[in-house]
Amino acid sequence: MGATALLPLALLMLGCLRGGMVLAANAHNSTAKGAEVSVASMKPYGGLQVGTKENVGYYASWGDWNPSQGALSGIPTYVTTVIMAFCQPDMTFTPGSFAGTGFQYLDENYNTVKQQIANLKQKGTRVLVAVGGANYAKWSALNTGSLASFVKEMGFNGVDIDYEPAFDSVVCTTSSGVPSCTSDAEFTNVILSIRNALPRPIIVSLAAYSIGAYGWGNFATAQPIGTHTGMSYNPLKAQGDKLDLINIMSYDADNQYSPITAYQSYQALLALNGQFSGKIVQGVSSQQECCGHQLSYDELNTYANWLNANNGGGAMLWYLGPRAGTVPGTPTSTQVAQYFCTQFSFGGCSDPLFTCDGCASVGVVASVRDPYAAMAIGQQTVVTSIKTADAALQPPRTYGQPNEEPPFWVEPRQVPIVKLG
Repeated sequence: MGATALLPLALLMLGCLRGGMVLAANAHNSTAKGAEVSVASMKPYGGLQVGTKENVGYYASWGDWNPSQGALSGIPTYVTTVIMAFCQPDMTFTPGSFAGTGFQYLDENYNTVKQQIANLKQKGTRVLVAVGGANYAKWSALNTGSLASFVKEMGFNGVDIDYEPAFDSVVCTTSSGVPSCTSDAEFTNVILSIRNALPRPIIVSLAAYSIGAYGWGNFATAQPIGTHTGMSYNPLKAQGDKLDLINIMSYDADNQYSPITAYQSYQALLALNGQFSGKIVQGVSSQQECCGHQLSYDELNTYANWLNANNGGGAMLWYLGPRAGTVPGTPTSTQVAQYFCTQFSFGGCSDPLFTCDGCASVGVVASVRDPYAAMAIGQQTVVTSIKTADAALQPPRTYGQPNEEPPFWVEPRQVPIVKLG
């Protein structure tokens, strides 16, 4: 057996040794098969799963080229919440069509996608839609009416706010130990407006910047420091109680960054709000799917142990990709999801994220209308080492600050292969 082939087994073996492949079902899987989980029956995270972990995954709608193959509905129940990315803040919506929404599906697949969402919910999995992201930034034209209609029509359990305005439009400063950002008013209004349009029990979550809760108190000098340090401070202090889930994007930062420190900073910030009763989850990214610092096996183990020891809310993965290649020395999206499944004592952890054969046809790559298409094409082959494209960006990317994601993977770390037997 080759070294690369040993990687999936090595990670699962590590999980077995530390946490055991237990058969006990978690609370997220307690819904009887066949029972419908409707939006109307959902409760906010604060009351839904007290004392349990979440295993959240973002789903790349731009890579689901053939929804009829069932990649979405086939995601195992150890992924407790699936967030489908992305729709536009300024979206328009007409039932029966994705035109105007920003969602990366063809209209011919409308009913199929809607059914796939229903099938996934029927298994007990929550399904949210992400609004915004790095490429949809027209927040000044936020259309909550269309967003609410889209959620209701498609049957989503809620909305994930990915507030990422144009990079150069946001500047944060600190005065007397308190951060203040040019985006404060708009960001605060976005949270409040979406919650008002989608009252509980509809879920509203937030994809939170890596350094967004830095710049104050014990985190005044937390590294790295950038122009977006403290971007979440005022919006979450004022409106954090309107949210049910905080997904910290801890993967988009350099080697100075401590995801555990960032987690603690968001805990402290939401304590200032005084009424937040939801969950905070630690975000990670499998190496070939995204950007910034590459996740290693050692880090994965450290995060899981810390979350378990400190009653953390769980983990979030950017992103769930059926066509992810294999980079030696780094865990794939399937391995990451399975590992957290094991460490959080869920059931069915050996199930693959995707069971369909490829889940897409390479021949329709050209029809993908998304800047991530280049990544999807590259994932058709086994990647051994692809250098970062950050150096080619003008201006060059500065990690630790929000920015558009680089179009290629970063250079992988070399981690010793764990040999079995």
